[in-house]
Amino acid sequence: MMKVKLKISSNFTIADIHAIRYYNYEVTKGLSVQDRIRYYNEPDFRREVEARYLKQLDCVVTEVK
Repeated sequence: MMKVKLKISSNFTIADIHAIRYYNYEVTKGLSVQDRIRYYNEPDFRREVEARYLKQLDCVVTEVK
């Protein structure tokens, strides 16, 4: 399973919520409404979309089991 780590503080704050919302916006901004629904409801599709997003950023992705 691929994990993408966001920088979340140990004391969960409003700034952390903004970071999560911004990340989800960036990942899903090019998707149709139907694909956004799939992104939130289907873990396999979510991993696929996140992998494409990270590939655009030229990030190295590691598998975590």
